[in-house]
Amino acid sequence: MDNKWIKIQDFLVRVYEKLFSKEYKTFLRLRKEYKKKFNSDFETENRSYSTIEWIAFMEYCLNHNVLMEEIVGKKMIKYNVHNVADNKKFKMACDKIESNIKDLSIETLIDVDGSIIRTYNSDNGRIEVYNDYEVDAVYIDSEINLDGLFQRT
Repeated sequence: MDNKWIKIQDFLVRVYEKLFSKEYKTFLRLRKEYKKKFNSDFETENRSYSTIEWIAFMEYCLNHNVLMEEIVGKKMIKYNVHNVADNKKFKMACDKIESNIKDLSIETLIDVDGSIIRTYNSDNGRIEVYNDYEVDAVYIDSEINLDGLFQRT
C-alpha cells in the first residue's frame, strides 16, 4: 500500500472519527498498537469476523506476542484453473502442484455432489484445489504464491 493511500485513510479516520462506534474506535486503537508492536499489519478483507472478534484477536496477539496470521491464517490467493468443473483439469492442477512444491501432506475430500477438494499442507502454508460442481469451476485458494504456475482470478 503506498503512502498516499495511507495518508488519505488517516485523514478520513480523523474527519469521521466522531461517527465511529465505540467498538470501531477500539479496533483502530488496537490495530495501531499491533502495527507498532509487530512492525506489520494484517488483512481484514474477505474475512468473516465481526469487529468484536477482531478486537479479541488483537488483544490476544498483543498480550501473548502472537502474530495475527497464527490465529486467522494467512490471506488466501485465488487462482482460476478452468471455468467449468472438470476432473482432468483438476488432476492436471494437482499434478502441477505436486511436481513443483516439495514436502506436502495431502488430504482429499469428496462431496456428495461429486465435488473434490484436495488440501496440501506444508511449512509454507496451505493450498486448496477445488473441482466444484456447484460453482462449476476448477480453482485454487492458496496461502503460498503460485503465480508461476497458475493465473490469479
